[in-house]
Amino acid sequence: MTIILILAVALVAGMIVKSRWALLLPVAVGACAAFVVTSTGHSLNDTPIPFLVAVSTLVMVGGQGASRAKIQGITKDHHPNEVQ
Repeated sequence: MTIILILAVALVAGMIVKSRWALLLPVAVGACAAFVVTSTGHSLNDTPIPFLVAVSTLVMVGGQGASRAKIQGITKDHHPNEVQ
């Protein structure tokens, strides 16, 4: 359930944020989470942090692509100077 929530947030963030720099957000969150885990004295051996970083980055790319396709579809269908 948690992974679905994380990926849903990544998809929505990808659709909202248009900048390609936003793709560094999962890396930053993963680095912060890894720092917190290691600073408490635990090992990163059994954490899914690299998997979540990779998958959420790919989902954000998909969200940005879906957002751009939606915007391009709208602009292709409606031209304000076109006579009907």
